[in-house]
Amino acid sequence: MNAFAKAWRRSRTSAPPTQAEIVRHDAILFLCVLLMLAAGWGVRLLAQEDSARTANLGTGYPAVAYPAAWIPALNPVAAQDGAAEATPLFVARSAGAPSSFNSTLRIEALPVLPNDALGALRIRLGLQRAQALDRYRELSAEPVTVLGGREALLTTYAYLADPTRDSGGNGLPVVVEAQDLLFRNENEWLVATFAADASHWEAEAANIALVLQSLDVEQMAP
Repeated sequence: MNAFAKAWRRSRTSAPPTQAEIVRHDAILFLCVLLMLAAGWGVRLLAQEDSARTANLGTGYPAVAYPAAWIPALNPVAAQDGAAEATPLFVARSAGAPSSFNSTLRIEALPVLPNDALGALRIRLGLQRAQALDRYRELSAEPVTVLGGREALLTTYAYLADPTRDSGGNGLPVVVEAQDLLFRNENEWLVATFAADASHWEAEAANIALVLQSLDVEQMAP
């Protein structure tokens, strides 16, 4: 009989267990709990690896996670509603979205102008988007921190899109909700934009959180 079976074998008498037997049983129970916790942690790590990938932005840029099922663009191009001087670093879109508007993650770099600041960048981007996007409206702007304490802005806005027009389709226009995360990375501004059909915004909450958590986004204390 091995030690484990011996420890858990039923007593042949009605005598209460000795202190040594109680300690042995508690130790085995504690070991079983540790093994189950370790197994659960391993499963969680595997699930995270299966649900997320890391965008390769290049040397000197932070790692940004995105949903594993999304399809990255091979040759990202600048957004029509973005700044003319923007450098596209990464674009990924959802596959098989229930909406005609595919949820999108776009990361772009912008030059830092003389005496530039986050507030000025927010105003510039807002004016550019207002000119390029139909019914553009900023909903909120929240100061946050990223990457362990860097100042950043998280702006939320909405606009009207017509995803099927270019392909000649007759689908209905879509109200799009989007967020821009603005922060400085050395001598550039980085703009990480997450956009989705507004009616599916809550369903995309986990994907939005995945992106923000990879950049260690935290709300600033009031």
